[in-house]
Amino acid sequence: MSITSPLADTTTADTTPRLEYTVSDGTVVVEIDGSVVSKPSGSDIDTLAPGSHTVKVKATDAAGNTGTAQSTFTVNTQTLAVSSTDPAVNATGITLGKTITVTLSDTITASTAYDAIKLTAGSSQISISKSISGKSLIIDPVSDLSNNTSYTVTIPVNAVKNAVGTGLASAYTFSFTTVAALPPVPPVSPQGLRVVLNEELIHLEWTPNTETSVTGYNIYRRIKGTDNSVKLNAVPLTVPQYQDTNAQPKEVYLYCVTALYQSGTESSKSAEIEAALAVVEAIKAPSDIPADAPYKTAVDKLIAKGSFSISADGKFYPDKNISRAEFAKAVYFIMGGKLTSPTKATFKDLSTQHWGYQYAETLNSYGVMVGYPDKTFKADKEITRAEVAKVVATVRKLPEAAGKLKDIGSSWAKTFIDACVEAGAMTGYSDNTFKPDKSVTRAEAADVLEDALK
Repeated sequence: MSITSPLADTTTADTTPRLEYTVSDGTVVVEIDGSVVSKPSGSDIDTLAPGSHTVKVKATDAAGNTGTAQSTFTVNTQTLAVSSTDPAVNATGITLGKTITVTLSDTITASTAYDAIKLTAGSSQISISKSISGKSLIIDPVSDLSNNTSYTVTIPVNAVKNAVGTGLASAYTFSFTTVAALPPVPPVSPQGLRVVLNEELIHLEWTPNTETSVTGYNIYRRIKGTDNSVKLNAVPLTVPQYQDTNAQPKEVYLYCVTALYQSGTESSKSAEIEAALAVVEAIKAPSDIPADAPYKTAVDKLIAKGSFSISADGKFYPDKNISRAEFAKAVYFIMGGKLTSPTKATFKDLSTQHWGYQYAETLNSYGVMVGYPDKTFKADKEITRAEVAKVVATVRKLPEAAGKLKDIGSSWAKTFIDACVEAGAMTGYSDNTFKPDKSVTRAEAADVLEDALK
């Protein structure tokens, strides 16, 4: 014999479930929760309260043999409802990466309308992933939400169900609003604004900002004694330098610079610096150049021309090796011309934010310093004597010559070195060598440039 309804270990919302059992023969006694009832198979059990119940069917045949079947089941009439939400209903200031959790009154599983659960912002539906854990429905936006936006969660009636298949009595919706966007922090005012040349034009440089959000600079000028500052550049400057070609003689100007944020926000103005054309002040000599130094005249001339600068401590550092970018700057101020500033860098290792960017690009456009075969410039690398020889020979268009130096036979720069030595633009060493791969000091560079490129 057996009981086929209600089945053992099941849960039902029906408070009067159908009783069905099979008995081959004999007298049948039915007990429900220990009480004998008259219930033939196929009849409905009288109304049961929610909870656990046991049905027992006992059959006795004519010979007095007995058999028993038993089924324990649960009646659950609880309706499914939302207990809480996170974010709370109508909450504000919700973070953009928030995972949404809806907690229900009972353990749930997905039902027929599970895929219709949605998150919307106005008429736009947001991509989400969904999961269920116990009583919780978890909704995770695929991408971060947007600032200061109202979102609505919609859970259809048959989206989820409890153990007895009961879903929500009606569709459930709630809304929340994300946090407002913080105002962009303006970049720090540029530092280190300085004048590097004031002959014929006023050439300004400053220390580039390190923030990645800075996209450019503006340069401002006012006449000393007035309050009206005028922006000089028509479009944002992409490099930390500017040439004022409209400065007028006998006028004294005050310059300042600002940095631009990617959203267009502008920093406060830098400290002003005073400049004028044809300043009649004597240039202060570097404190570390002896009066009898053989390169003193060259250093003084090139400092006056703008090719070299004196450090803040008043020194020139003549024995310090010079980099390729520093040498490019020195050559530019001797050759003159308009600085080149392409929007797309020629050299893959030289950012438009590098202080030497325009000098390198300008000398490249002149065909004087064209970089390396791998499309790099190596701006911070110390320049070698061979590289200097190439620049000098190229600028002066020196003719080829037959050299006698013993250590340049295999040098890539042999032709340039021979030409420079023959023309007296550069010299070898007393041991009849040139040392083409040797780095060049600032004093040596000044001496060569003042003599060879004048």
